[in-house]
Amino acid sequence: MFTTMRSARFSNGLRRSVPESWVEPLDGGPVYVHNGQQESIAWNAGTEVFAVFDGAHLIEQIPLQDVDLLQRLNQYFASLDLRLRQGQGWLIYNASGNRAGRITRFMHDRLDASDVPFSHFFMPWRDFALTSFLLQGELQDVPDRQERMSERERREYAIATRVSRQTLTRLATADLLILSGLIPQHAFEVSYLDQTIESRYKSRLATIIITPEQPHELALDVVRLGAGGEEAWTRMSAKLYETNLVAV
Repeated sequence: MFTTMRSARFSNGLRRSVPESWVEPLDGGPVYVHNGQQESIAWNAGTEVFAVFDGAHLIEQIPLQDVDLLQRLNQYFASLDLRLRQGQGWLIYNASGNRAGRITRFMHDRLDASDVPFSHFFMPWRDFALTSFLLQGELQDVPDRQERMSERERREYAIATRVSRQTLTRLATADLLILSGLIPQHAFEVSYLDQTIESRYKSRLATIIITPEQPHELALDVVRLGAGGEEAWTRMSAKLYETNLVAV
């Protein structure tokens, strides 16, 4: 899970980050308590950071550039019931590699720990892209050639149709949709994304989008691939920026 780490100075002069939960604020000053041992410490001013901590070992130090984002996300999930009722989500740019993994792990942890009764759907972009391809391309052509299909092909078509419809329902109705790794490469992906954003906007449902792209890169991709060009991005971005918090 994620916990607050702070830089501390020990009585022997050693400086290192320690979990804040392992320190007791006693009258004589903070005391570091771990494995039955106690030691007086002093906090180093201005060095509070976040880290991934499994209860026993420091797994990963969080870069300072993400401290503000994780604090804001922490506040968001602390008031999740209100955020969902408002249909408020996130648009997080420039999140790839370790940063994207760090953000999604944090969200999974907070969702698992939440006692708010709600539905959520976490969907990697590759799955969204495949669903959009099936719904807007491949499955559209099948009915015209069903009579020429073999029994195995008909079964595969039935399964693909059922799974795609179930996914479509969850995309349209989940209280919180988390779409991770968004990077459009085809026109049908942009079209389906536009429809999804429009549907959830009308229903005031919260959406969190995580993309490795910078704002101008995503805008250029949507303009290049979307029907209507710049109009597509203008329409889509207006809804995203109205209902979402933004981080770069």
